[in-house]
Amino acid sequence: MNAPATQTQFAAAEVEAQAHAERERIIAVAENMARDIIAEAEKAAQDIVATAVKIKAEADRTLEDAKSKAACIQKRAQAALALAENIAQGRRLIDALGD
Repeated sequence: MNAPATQTQFAAAEVEAQAHAERERIIAVAENMARDIIAEAEKAAQDIVATAVKIKAEADRTLEDAKSKAACIQKRAQAALALAENIAQGRRLIDALGD
């Protein structure tokens, strides 16, 4: 009677060992998949940050260019206003001398 019990115990131990091995394999696969997913997420995050840095740099350049152009336009407008004031003053002088 001992022999069948020993065989049953051996078979149960073998099934348990196979189940344990399968569980360990599944865990290893899941861990590898998780590492791959994390690596892909980190790469995507790095790409997003790099793109954001490029966009910010371009926005900063565009802003500086716009500021420079605005300053130039303002100087031109001030010069045009001064010229118009000089022309108006000249006309008033001409009109005064003409009287």
